[in-house]
Amino acid sequence: MKFISKSTFLVFLLISAISVSSCDDDNPYEIDLSAVPKPFDISNAISSDTTDDGLIIHIIEEGSGQYEVDIRDEIDLYYTGRYLETMEVIVLSRSPQTSYINGNTTPSNIPSIPNSRFAIFDGLVEGIVGMKEGEKRVLIIPPELGLGVDEDGNGDTARYDLELDEIVL
Repeated sequence: MKFISKSTFLVFLLISAISVSSCDDDNPYEIDLSAVPKPFDISNAISSDTTDDGLIIHIIEEGSGQYEVDIRDEIDLYYTGRYLETMEVIVLSRSPQTSYINGNTTPSNIPSIPNSRFAIFDGLVEGIVGMKEGEKRVLIIPPELGLGVDEDGNGDTARYDLELDEIVL
């Protein structure tokens, strides 16, 4: 029976300790949504309007900017999309619909609305156009203008809380 030396055992123990300490339960692909704020309170909305196609726009706080967003503008926007029924953050193709992902607290830059990821939802495009800097809105987007409907005509209604930080161009 062969025994290992103390120095070999200590090296083995050190390597084992380093290996175990470098293994943690954190998943590097896990999405952190802890910075996502609570939904805006729509009970005190300044105004609410429903468009002909069913988009509901609640203005929570009026903007103070001189200009309104045009469809070609580059904007900086805080946003969070949630399923209306559950209020869970919408995740599309492993991409959460929020500017607050992984602790981020800066607005997302949208190069121009038609060429951005927002163009996938007609309701978002329609709801962002006309906003002024500093304005806060809640959009209630029916499935036909947002997440889509299945073959049975069922679909999820989306709620987007938006705050326009800046019209860049």
